[in-house]
Amino acid sequence: MRHRHHGLKVQLLLIGLLMNCMGTASAYETKPLYEIELSIAAEGGASDQPKLMTEAFKNILIRVGGTHTILESGPIIDALSNPDKYVTQFSYHQRLATERSIKVNFNKNLINQLLAKAKQPIWENPRPLTLVWLAIEKNNILSWAGNSPTPIGAEFEQLLNKRAMPYVFPLLDLTDTQDISEQNACDQSIEPLRQASKRYHPDAILVGCLKEDSALSTVRWILLKNEQQIQFEFSANETNELLSLTAESLAKNLSNMATATTATVTETQGTNHVTLTVSGIENAELYSQVLEYLRRLPAVSEVEIMQLFPEKVIFDLHTKTSNATIAKSITEDHFLTANPTLEVNGALSFTVGDKP
Repeated sequence: MRHRHHGLKVQLLLIGLLMNCMGTASAYETKPLYEIELSIAAEGGASDQPKLMTEAFKNILIRVGGTHTILESGPIIDALSNPDKYVTQFSYHQRLATERSIKVNFNKNLINQLLAKAKQPIWENPRPLTLVWLAIEKNNILSWAGNSPTPIGAEFEQLLNKRAMPYVFPLLDLTDTQDISEQNACDQSIEPLRQASKRYHPDAILVGCLKEDSALSTVRWILLKNEQQIQFEFSANETNELLSLTAESLAKNLSNMATATTATVTETQGTNHVTLTVSGIENAELYSQVLEYLRRLPAVSEVEIMQLFPEKVIFDLHTKTSNATIAKSITEDHFLTANPTLEVNGALSFTVGDKP
């Protein structure tokens, strides 16, 4: 435990130096969202490949959506019966003499298409870096999670890693401890913690107080991001359940905050939303090509999927240009051909033509 905490301090120092060089904080690109490596037993583990693929698929869906509840959706449950459809490649690797791993890459466009069909969130990169102040109260004794004799901090790290959420715990060195204490977290004295957090340059601050009890444990949290502040709390018999509930709520709230921030920014910058229908999309490969083609257009800042139908998709294009200008840009490479007979209420309509 001491060795892990020392490694975490080194990591925090490196992040702090990096952020100081950058001058301002920014959200982090997490590890690739659509690829995963799972450990398997060297003997016999690889023989159950379907089970491994399903497990990898579940982990990717949780990572991209941010929450475990995504697996409860009807379309997701159906898709889990055929994970191979979403796999682009996989390979086995020898890690240790007694351990192997399987690395699986998934098709980003098909995953996003599935989540859109299931009306589930897609939490893209970059994601906010969250600084976690977590105080533990047990037998009337307070301690920080990083210094706690129980593995609560490590358990929470695993849950955040599973959801690909960038995080750091404070160093808890003299600079920290001379300004704040565990009581600040349990009393929800936010201002001292906010000031102490500045040296880490986080995008969000999570402050919690977990009271361990043999009968019923509780945890209270405050999430701070910019001027937004959200409070939530949970009670459970097991601390790992409290931490799991926290990870779910944290992912949901950060994702919602990101959406709200983006909406505000695009509105103030005068972004135009252009509805575009593309027909002739007969298979997943064409769907992928059309989506990537639209995303590469210089005039388009973002592409969202509004509706999916057999052989056609309705997109929402974010652009600062007019409908006429974006229509001209779309047809320049002759990949999509204008189909004005299908235009409705000013929405653009195109048909897949030659490949770009």
